[in-house]
Amino acid sequence: MKRNFTFVIFITFAHLLFSQDLILLKDFQLNGKKETKKVKMVERNEFYDINKPIMYSTNGRVTNLLFYDGDLLVKEWESTSYYDDGLYWYEFNPESNLFELKVSDSRKETLFFYDEERRLVRKTVTGTEQFCNYYYAQNGNLIKTETEQLISENKFNAKNQLTHTKYSNGMNKYYKYDSQNRIIYMKEVYNDNSIYEYYFTYNDEKHTKEERKIKKVKDNIIFDFTDFYQYDFNGNIIYKKYYFGIITDSDNKLLSFGITEEEYEYDEKGYLIHIKKINSGKEKNRYFEYLFDENDNLKTSACYEEVE
Repeated sequence: MKRNFTFVIFITFAHLLFSQDLILLKDFQLNGKKETKKVKMVERNEFYDINKPIMYSTNGRVTNLLFYDGDLLVKEWESTSYYDDGLYWYEFNPESNLFELKVSDSRKETLFFYDEERRLVRKTVTGTEQFCNYYYAQNGNLIKTETEQLISENKFNAKNQLTHTKYSNGMNKYYKYDSQNRIIYMKEVYNDNSIYEYYFTYNDEKHTKEERKIKKVKDNIIFDFTDFYQYDFNGNIIYKKYYFGIITDSDNKLLSFGITEEEYEYDEKGYLIHIKKINSGKEKNRYFEYLFDENDNLKTSACYEEVE
């Protein structure tokens, strides 16, 4: 039976596009009180409903548009020149002394297809050979994923927990869980004799999680770091400290790494409103605001970055 798709999208570019250079003084409710911050908008997103974004824009450019048939995502347009232009953006024309809407001819169009059980079975990128096929067992477990470059096959235990993923390039991943179905161990094995191991430790009383990550080559430990996560009573992340930019040389000698700390704040509805990020001693702050319709459904979200 042929289906008639209805693409749902609401775009008013005059309101949604923004200048990444525009500096604003905005009030935010932080720690229960109003604070004025000097910021610039870096992201703005539109939603069909809370779980269905229809537009992403970054640095004044629309980078993604999403289309739905009912509640199923059926098409996405994505900019192929993310940092240069985007799908749509406003550009100042000195001759007319106006901002003019620009439209990019370069975009990646991804189509999504589903089976009778409403499970995603295929993604294709028009004009290319890129595709991704998904295969399921009768119980709904995803047992195989196939792209033009890579095939992965999954195995599950009696509790339907993923225990092993085998890739056509020779890589393997293994998983173990605790009695509460939380992952406690993951191992990645590569063809170059390198092994990455991840150990997850949970403290329910303190609402914390630790993730220890180890790289080994032929049983020699290259690095051993532990990231730390803390959550509130609703399960929202409120603090994390993690290692990043871990660089090794051709002899697998550890050359450098960085440490980042992040603090998160939420409003009374549970929406993220503030992230403080400290990287190598330098602090960056991002603030978020949300717009809801008359039924209290999320319609737009915006992210602002504090400037000096």
